[in-house]
Amino acid sequence: MMLIHMLHFHERCVISYGGLIPIDGVNSNGDVNLMKRYRIYDHEKEGIKGLISIVGVKYTEGRHVAQKTIDLVYKKLGINSSKCITMDTPVQGGLIERFNDFLENAIEKRPQELNEETVKQLVYNYGSEYPKIIKYINEDSTYAKRVSSISHVIKAEILFNIREEMAQKLADIVMRRTELGTAEYPGEEALKNCANIMAQELGWDGSRVQMEIEEVKKIYRGLNESFCNRWTGFTGGHLVKRLVKEGHEVSALARKTSNTESLEKLE
Repeated sequence: MMLIHMLHFHERCVISYGGLIPIDGVNSNGDVNLMKRYRIYDHEKEGIKGLISIVGVKYTEGRHVAQKTIDLVYKKLGINSSKCITMDTPVQGGLIERFNDFLENAIEKRPQELNEETVKQLVYNYGSEYPKIIKYINEDSTYAKRVSSISHVIKAEILFNIREEMAQKLADIVMRRTELGTAEYPGEEALKNCANIMAQELGWDGSRVQMEIEEVKKIYRGLNESFCNRWTGFTGGHLVKRLVKEGHEVSALARKTSNTESLEKLE
């Protein structure tokens, strides 16, 4: 059923994501005009010497904007800037020249406990850092086992993310450090196996293990209800129709001026 109403977020919102959106202004219809380019402000023009502000737009431009800003700082300080190296510095796990060759080599040299598909997943997720996962399997082959029968995530990944990525909560492992909970609820088997590994590493007792599992389950409760913003547009409209067709209850938010006629009668 299609519902159009304002939500009581503290009661019904399961997961939220927020941030600041840079805008150029508001048009006559009340819609905001989003900025399309980053801006670097030198506040010396306003009488504030030594202050530079940045308004970013695209995450993918972050490195470039940082370089431009630092170049401006050097210029204002009258110092010749050194050559920027971040353009050529690989991201974590990015020390790969030819990916297909790298992947083929990883599969060929894989431990006997791992199948080809599991190695592919490790390389896709960890890149050139994947040998750090393999290290734990070489120390104890039981860590090559999957955390559940329906997931490609292996136990060595859980150990790696605790020891080297500072995972302190089961939700960290499920929702952020691995792909376990990316698409759907990972299942009871996966939660128990991950929680048991964390208990051994972090000294949890039985009650802490159960609490961590219940916290993750709570995140997924209610996800059969979907919330859609900007649903009167082309993409949002098709998404809502698909969700309703699949039997989901959809809650949507719309402006008074939006045309909701095409979707109001969906059942």
